[in-house]
Amino acid sequence: MKRQAIKWAPLALIILTVAGLMIMGCQAPVSLGKTGTVRLQFNTSMAQSILPPISMDVVEYLVSGAGPQGSTYGPELFTGSATIEDLLPGSWSWTVVGRNAAHNDIGEGSGACSVVIGQTAVCNITVAEYESPDGSFLLDLAWEPDIVRAPVWTGSLKDYAAAVTDLAFTVNEAACTAQSLADPLHVGWYAMVVQLFDAPTGIDGSEVLSTGAAAAVRIAAGRQTHGDLFLHAVQGFGRVDLQITPDFHDELALTPSVPFGDVALYLEVPMAFSVTADETCTAIYYLRGQQVGVDGFTALAENQLEGEAYRLDVVAFNTDGSRAASGTWRLTNTGILGTVSAIFTWNGQGGGQYFLRYYNPDDSYSEIAITATNGPNSYEIMLPGAGTYRFAILYPSYGLTEFWQEAGTLAAAAPVAVALGPPLTLNFGEITNH
Repeated sequence: MKRQAIKWAPLALIILTVAGLMIMGCQAPVSLGKTGTVRLQFNTSMAQSILPPISMDVVEYLVSGAGPQGSTYGPELFTGSATIEDLLPGSWSWTVVGRNAAHNDIGEGSGACSVVIGQTAVCNITVAEYESPDGSFLLDLAWEPDIVRAPVWTGSLKDYAAAVTDLAFTVNEAACTAQSLADPLHVGWYAMVVQLFDAPTGIDGSEVLSTGAAAAVRIAAGRQTHGDLFLHAVQGFGRVDLQITPDFHDELALTPSVPFGDVALYLEVPMAFSVTADETCTAIYYLRGQQVGVDGFTALAENQLEGEAYRLDVVAFNTDGSRAASGTWRLTNTGILGTVSAIFTWNGQGGGQYFLRYYNPDDSYSEIAITATNGPNSYEIMLPGAGTYRFAILYPSYGLTEFWQEAGTLAAAAPVAVALGPPLTLNFGEITNH
């Protein structure tokens, strides 16, 4: 399996400053005035990922050094910047181990520098996450009983280099559970895709996709990442609830063109989905676990059953594969023709000429002249698009002077948001035409 090259942010910076002090903690004898000082500065680069069982947050550093004439330093623990004094001049090598709050070693780096009396030596050390030994991935799946007659699971893990690891599942039909173990796996990020088929005769083209899911998965050195998913399957349509735990390398901060969550689709109105992130990324879109687009996807209500919720997942990676994130929409066909309109209703006390007016955000307006009746009135007007409007009913008063009518449940000057979908009903209550 091809290993992924992973870049890590610097975690430690060692600055050495020479001073005339006696060396402490070194084995070789020294003379006064011929020793040096080490200044250690640690800058922790926080990162986040999903599911590794231990914390990948560095909270302490174990520092060891080896210098001239057999002198040594440490190992000593530091939680931040520190000064190490009384070091012999000459060549020094340093090893820094990053640890989490449970004192687990999670990364290491090394470097060398030369201590010169009266000068400052700088030694840059990058503490990177361990890339060996390999880790593993354990996936537990469950679904509701009495829904899928012949469950067959398929799945895969794909790393940034496009190397694919197929997931083999052990299925317990009576308990409605399945499990897969991928061991070993090299350290890094993966795109996981799993699908549940109703397949009485196996995967032979006659199977029916019941549900599926996609997510970003991260493997840590020498550790087992565990995923536990429950899927709701109804006649091939389903839902996956993903529990994602942030750890070490930050997840991409995704900004969707349509907010994640429930999204209503309207007939004859295409809905385009896309995401951007806090850095350049590639986004893959999966509808019920089936890949449907790269860097964008357009959904149509006509392509799904009315009233059914379809899961749309997006999994995004940055350009070097060191960060990833995923998000989910639930798409529902409302069965409603997409329009933007408002219905004016009022109870007229006296019929005659009325004007229905709406103001655009720039305060321009349009109005429609109608003849109203004495009693209940209802009139629908089409708006130029979704947005925020102000609505009013006007009618000639004494001397044909127009003025606002603000009676009833709607104040004429109050802005109202109008969205795509069913008409917005505006009830003006009782209006008396003087």
